[in-house]
Amino acid sequence: MTIREKTMLGYPLDTSEAISLAELPLLELGRLAHPVRERLHARLVYLGESRVEEFSSRLSVRECIERLIEIRGAGYRSVAPVVTAEPGQTTGEQEIRLIALARLILDTVPHIAADWTRLSSATAQISLRFGADTLCGLPGDLPLKEIERHVQEAGLQLAETPPARAPLDPLRVLA
Repeated sequence: MTIREKTMLGYPLDTSEAISLAELPLLELGRLAHPVRERLHARLVYLGESRVEEFSSRLSVRECIERLIEIRGAGYRSVAPVVTAEPGQTTGEQEIRLIALARLILDTVPHIAADWTRLSSATAQISLRFGADTLCGLPGDLPLKEIERHVQEAGLQLAETPPARAPLDPLRVLA
């Protein structure tokens, strides 16, 4: 069975398969992650809390993938993977790639979130086409109409009722 077939059917990937995914060009990674997102959530986007997992930009690809595989067995309902670095030391591509990999590797986690505040509105919006189905970290003063506009511009629709959320665990930082 190919990696593409395994991701579409929801089968878990091993470390070597996940590493081969990480080596794909970003658009190809998105072509794999977005159909998985749509299989699970159709065209709906949820708003809500999520467990934030920080990945230092200093971690190797293998270390990030091994951590994602660890998270897979932790029983979380929603994970927001974010890259941490000094300002100007990371790109939107790194964040979007991490979200796409999370969608493909975290087959037991129903919701992959994009943290609006940490990513920027534009990167969070793009991440919705690369595997994210939930927006978290929304500024309190951001009008719902503005959020809805970003979701619609991504070709998706805002869900009327957010899914049930497990209680948040304390933030864990990987260095």
